[in-house]
Amino acid sequence: IEFNAERGRRWLESAELLGDADVIILNEMDNGMARSDQQHTTRLLARYLEMNYAFGVEFVELTLGDKGDRSNLGPTETNFHGLHGNAILSKCKIHDAIIF
Repeated sequence: IEFNAERGRRWLESAELLGDADVIILNEMDNGMARSDQQHTTRLLARYLEMNYAFGVEFVELTLGDKGDRSNLGPTETNFHGLHGNAILSKCKIHDAIIF
């Protein structure tokens, strides 16, 4: 399954749709972003689904996101890591994943 997770903010709700898959390709996943409660959204989803994962950083977000993202944040919010990227989840083991 390929799934645009929209920053992974609703990873728990998404788990119901993705639970039967053997392999899931995710894009738009956050790690340490204020807009997604500083969570590593890929890791949370993978653990919930009892899957292995590899996460690759697409870019470091230097802002708090777009206008919609910022409207839900307080004035003192910051990004802990600010990482945004793509991921693969698999029921099979993932060995020596290389992102290039």
